[in-house]
Amino acid sequence: DARGVFATQIGEGISGSATATATGIVNAGTPIGKATIDARTRDDGRIGVIVDATPAMAPVLANVTAVVSLPTPEGVIEIDLQSHRVQLPNGTWAGKGGSVRIDKKQISVEDFRSQSGDSKLAASVNAGRGTGVITGTVKLSDAALNRMSKQFRGSVDVDLAIEKRGIKWKGGGTVVAKGVALSPD
Repeated sequence: DARGVFATQIGEGISGSATATATGIVNAGTPIGKATIDARTRDDGRIGVIVDATPAMAPVLANVTAVVSLPTPEGVIEIDLQSHRVQLPNGTWAGKGGSVRIDKKQISVEDFRSQSGDSKLAASVNAGRGTGVITGTVKLSDAALNRMSKQFRGSVDVDLAIEKRGIKWKGGGTVVAKGVALSPD
């Protein structure tokens, strides 16, 4: 079920809004979930976008607010991530900032940051378009282990760099555990 309304006004630019809801989204027979997208033009010529999504495979609710630039003559699309909120069964992650750049050669996500309680996540990822190459860094600090299981105690800091070329993955980094216990005793 997809519904949308779009209004435009021709003049110095295009203006208007659109809202679309898609339910029962599948890919090759596998359920993906549902999403609602609200898009509105802004006075600066960019598009403000709000996405609410629920994946089919997990009890997760996600909300993302962003500002999207129309493609340049070279086909570059810039997306400024304004805020995000992801509700999981064991807590909520939320943050502000980050950017996405889509061009003919790659898709890159830079300076994505999120937080849940004292736990903090920072990530940057580059994916080559049609190359099978993905590189990225992930830093997770003060990740409370009791969020995975009530029996666990302590926290970990993780700092990783990853690379995928074709079907080969490689990477490295550090994991620092603090006060870890994997049983209630």
